[in-house]
Amino acid sequence: GVAMSHARRLALLAWASRSGAVVIEDDYDSEFRFEGHPRDSLQGLDGEGRVAFVGSFSKTLAPSLRLGYIVVPPRLPALREALLNAKHLADAHGPSLLQHALARWMAEGGYRRHLRRCMAEYARRRERLRAGFDTALAPWLRLLPAEAGFHQAALLRPGLALDAPRLAALARRVDVGLYPLQRFGNAPDGLLMGFGRVAPDDIDTAVGRIGEILDAAG
Repeated sequence: GVAMSHARRLALLAWASRSGAVVIEDDYDSEFRFEGHPRDSLQGLDGEGRVAFVGSFSKTLAPSLRLGYIVVPPRLPALREALLNAKHLADAHGPSLLQHALARWMAEGGYRRHLRRCMAEYARRRERLRAGFDTALAPWLRLLPAEAGFHQAALLRPGLALDAPRLAALARRVDVGLYPLQRFGNAPDGLLMGFGRVAPDDIDTAVGRIGEILDAAG
């Protein structure tokens, strides 16, 4: 998927107003934006209370916390009640102690400071990956624009002896994780790679191994 433009967001809200619909906004990876200005959330643009805003702490803190949230507009009490019932049926209740500890930490400014540290570290990893693709891998791969998130996509240049699935398979043999874009739908010949869990020096190593594979393929 892609981030919706401001005009498309307004058009979606206009459609929801005409249709009497509710929009579920999944605020995925919005905390980790490395380029451009932050985009207005649908909830922030919504003047009629038609957007339920969903977020999670899985990316910013840890998936094992199993903490997330849904902000339901006050004008939709039936939706709020349905969500509470669904939550109760799923696991009765969340971890109360963790919720209180997180709320206090956020109120004291700890969460914001944590995000700033994370942004600096992930930006450093992202730049190492992009630098490798812009130099060592430039003859074979072309990076696609990516403003946010922990993944980077690249297209294979025409005329290569390898396609993306074959390159990904060879990379796995040398402990480098690449994922063909074709796995995610009707996409051009390209690759997706993540940098969130990879140390900067290991990124350099991975880029070098990918280059060796492509160079050997001719």
